[in-house]
This record gives sequence, C-alpha cells and structure tokens, in this order.
Amino acid sequence: MNRTVYAALACLALCLFRLPAFSQTTLVPGDLVFTGYSPSYGIFPSRFSFLLLRDVAANTEISFTDTGWRNIGAFRTAEDIITWRATAPLNAGTEVVVTGSVADIGSSSGTPLFLHRNGDQIFAYQGSFASPSLISGIHMNGPWNSDATGGNNSALPAVLTEGFSAFAPNTEYDFGGYTCAVVSSDAVTLANTIYSELYWNLTNSEAAAPNPGACSFTVTPFPIELLSFSAKADDEAVILNWSTAWELNNAYFTVQRSQDGNLYQTIGEQPGAGNSSTTLHYQAVDAAPLTGVAYYRLRQTDFDGAFTYSPVVEVRMSSLGGPSVTLLNNPAPAGSTVSLAIRQWPGASAQLVLMDAQGRRLHQQPVGLSAQGDARADLTLPALPPGCYLLSLTPDGSSMAAPITRRLLVR
Repeated sequence: MNRTVYAALACLALCLFRLPAFSQTTLVPGDLVFTGYSPSYGIFPSRFSFLLLRDVAANTEISFTDTGWRNIGAFRTAEDIITWRATAPLNAGTEVVVTGSVADIGSSSGTPLFLHRNGDQIFAYQGSFASPSLISGIHMNGPWNSDATGGNNSALPAVLTEGFSAFAPNTEYDFGGYTCAVVSSDAVTLANTIYSELYWNLTNSEAAAPNPGACSFTVTPFPIELLSFSAKADDEAVILNWSTAWELNNAYFTVQRSQDGNLYQTIGEQPGAGNSSTTLHYQAVDAAPLTGVAYYRLRQTDFDGAFTYSPVVEVRMSSLGGPSVTLLNNPAPAGSTVSLAIRQWPGASAQLVLMDAQGRRLHQQPVGLSAQGDARADLTLPALPPGCYLLSLTPDGSSMAAPITRRLLVR
C-alpha cells in the first residue's frame, strides 16, 4: 500500500476510532449476580432473582437456563431457557425477580425454568445457547461437579470465578436468598459479598424459604470496564485496539509506550466517552514504532483527575532498515514546534510537507541532511484546527527515495 495512503488511513482511524458496537449492553462475568433461588413446589412456580451490577441500556437481553455445563465447555442437552429484556434503561443496583414466566421489571419470554428441590443450577448468558457468553452461575446442589451428567448437576465454567461470578453452597439446599448484609458498595465488593455462603439464608424448609428480591441496593460503579486491549504490528505501524463495556466520567485515554517495560512515554491521547453503558471500540495507530520489542499501556483519566492503568501488551517490530522518520512530540498543539528525527535518508536534502488527512498540501519547507543522511528537523505548525494531519518527507533532486509519511495529531 502507498505509504501516504496508509498514513492517511491511520490518521482517520485515530480521528474516528470510537464506535458503538451494539444497541444493547454487552455484559461480562461479574456484571450480574443471583440473589435468590426457589424451586417449584405445590402450586408455586420456580422463582429466582438477580442483581445488575452495571447500568444496562434499553433492549438489553439476558438468557437464563437450568441446563448444566459440561467440562468440554458447552451446555448439556437443552432444558429450559427464558430470556429477559430490559424495556427501559436500568441502573446498576436494580434487582429483578422472575416468577415462572413473569419478570417484575422488564419483560421475559421463553420456557419458564423448572428448578428441582434436590438441587439445580441457573446460568445467565448472552448470545446463543450453542455459543454463549456466560455472565454468572448459581449451583444449589452442593459444590460444582466435575461434569454435567444429569439434569441437576453442573461443572463450573472456566470463564466464571467461584465467589465472584459463580456461587455454590457447600451442601445441597432447596431454597436460598441473600440476607442483605451489604447493600451499598462498589460492584466488585458486592459481587464478592453476595457470592459468599456466609451471607445467604439457606434452607430446605418451605416455611423458612427467603423472599427473593427483598433487598434495596446502591452500586458505585468503577470509571470504566475494559473488555480488551491489544497491539499488533501491521506493516510499518502498530495498531492498538481496545474496548470498554461501560464508562463513567471517563475524560480521556493516554496511549503510552516503553522500550524496557519500566519507563513509559506518551505517544497519543484520545477522548473518552464520558458516560456510556454500551460497548465502545477504540483504535489508535503508532505510525513511528520502535524497532524490536516495545510495550504499550493505556492510562485512563477521569474528569476529576483520578487515573488507572491498563494491562501492558507487547509488540515486536522487525528492523525496518533504510530511511526512517520519527516524530518526537506527537500530538502537538496548534502553533507549536514539531521535531522530527531523520535517519539514513539517501541524499543531501529533502522537502518536509504538511498535509491534511485528505492529502492536501498546507505547508512545505526544505530539510538539509548530514553526509550520513541524518538530521533533526523542526516545523512550526500554523494555526490549524484540531485533528489529524500528515507530515511527509519527500525526495529532493536526484534522490530515488520513496516519501515517508507520518501521522500528526494536532490538539
């Protein structure tokens, strides 16, 4: 691909990097916990309750099944499946009770769960039954089994964590409910507390059965929930992608890079969504990567200045050889001076060209180079509106070198 075209696409990727993925909210393990379990008995249908630990958008759907999980990583033969839908946006801390086929908040459809008195399980998931994205699980037949060999036993899925996104008491119980021991805290603390057997009323007596949905919760969400962060070498650039499940007061992300994994420098800054309850995808491009191994991380900063770091990801770039151009300060404010390090340029001089993202020329100046083709060049930016621009080093005179184009973000 032509390098100028590649840089233009990279520039556009930085400017247009945040896209909502779905109209509904994508949940991950720990975003929901079960708070009550009651099997069918007498004239009473099965009943269960669950607590949302993050805000969800209208039309968000969650499916529930009493099918056991196989140790091969899939559900056993399908039993009952009921799908719940949020008919309006709901805040973290909303507790929903499903009795038979009816939900007290939102709507439900499908086959009501038939929970057994001698132990059973419920899983919450999104996606299809054949390829589910598991969110939470409760197993009332004592500890999790090694495999699901019958209708009332189940293995613990690898993506769920006992005591956080999964719960199983030490022995079998017919009825159970959270005691409301802690009802106001952050999402992680509530998940850990609710999924502790110490805080459950567990019984085999119908008369002593707890009433699901008896608590009133207040959940303090974290600034963001980072679903993924990755970096990949692509031609002469590194493409960084990350996704958030939700954001609260998220001012901006800072992209940082390190040669040794200890000392990091900022190579870019991107605005956050502020507040969002839908999955968002972000992308940034390091158009002047380091040769060899480099480490990348995100620093997420709130509007109040508080910040957190993402996990670190590693990329290896093979030696590119030949001419190279590295922007030493990027992004840069309009009217400031941008510095470039030029190495091994074949020729005594070159032209430094500033273009907009569409490749239209805005400024041009000559650059003198040493006998080795090295130089440090400075360009004073004109009064440009914030956005993505291109800096291209182009050959002068008889030089046969190909232009080298780098992305510049003006803020």
